[in-house]
Amino acid sequence: MNKVMSLIIFCIISFNSFASLELGEAAMDREDYVTAKAIFEPLAAEENAGAIFYLATLYDQGLGVDTNRQKAVVLFTQAAELNLPWAQYNLGISYYYGEGVEQSFELAFKWLLKAAEQGVESAYDIVGLMYSRGEGVTKNVAEMVKWYQAAVEAEASSGNITYVLASMYYNGSEIPKDLALAVKYFSIAAKQGDPDAQYSLALLYSEGEGLEQSNQKSMKWLLAAASQHFTDAQFYLGMIYSAGEIVKKDAKASCDWYQLAADKGHEIAQFRVAGCFLTGKGKEPNYELSAYYFQLAAEQGLADAQNLLGVMHYQGIGMQIDYVEAKKWLTMAAKQGHVKAQARLTNLNK
Repeated sequence: MNKVMSLIIFCIISFNSFASLELGEAAMDREDYVTAKAIFEPLAAEENAGAIFYLATLYDQGLGVDTNRQKAVVLFTQAAELNLPWAQYNLGISYYYGEGVEQSFELAFKWLLKAAEQGVESAYDIVGLMYSRGEGVTKNVAEMVKWYQAAVEAEASSGNITYVLASMYYNGSEIPKDLALAVKYFSIAAKQGDPDAQYSLALLYSEGEGLEQSNQKSMKWLLAAASQHFTDAQFYLGMIYSAGEIVKKDAKASCDWYQLAADKGHEIAQFRVAGCFLTGKGKEPNYELSAYYFQLAAEQGLADAQNLLGVMHYQGIGMQIDYVEAKKWLTMAAKQGHVKAQARLTNLNK
């Protein structure tokens, strides 16, 4: 057979394989997995990387067949060794989480890096993460930053990864400080919905650090973070509504935000909402709830809370009088240098 005829036959076979692969993909699109499998299997036997990858996906996800992660890994490996980027990515993920194969960070990194270097954007952030943790590769901050930035620029990063990158540029601990890049990445992460980034961006707008100061934008991002139950943002909003400097003073709103933060364990918020219930400013007076929140803050070591909890035990506010408990909490506050607790303890011991 002459060379021209051989080339013609090769082209016909390649075209037929391509056409068949498209038929299989069409079957996948209409969720006809039985037909897809029947199309892919003979192509896979001819080492068609795409067909092997699709077969692996069927077994990996249990589409038209029983889920078989072990078989999926075998097929992903075949396609990955044929240099198919998405097969390399899926194989890397399988090794990373130990799904269908024994976990191996070294093999995970090998395949994920190959995928990333071939432009699989989903691999960028996990390659960066592995460089940051030294998982399967020597820890390398420069490489971590390179891949994190690639993920951000490709719009393939998670908000948390972008936030980490922003924080590194802001703090300048492992890489040179760059406020402009920090603001850029905080902004991207905030828009991606990361509450840490939203809170950080709110503080930057509040102080006018790296961007034009704006109370309005600061409030926007504080509310965004707080709505995602970010405790520090909830506490900060409590302070803002209490001060009434950039928004109208609102005791109820202040106490409501404090309570949300308090219920997440923020000790100063616990102390302040206890004050709301004690004074009846922003909350209906409730001495029992006041004592409850003072106790939570006191147990976290807040001297002011320990002092007032001691007073409430001594005077029977929201509870029965208990001089032993009163002395206990006043002593704890006094040992922290709380002057009023020291004076009360002196009087109590007379």
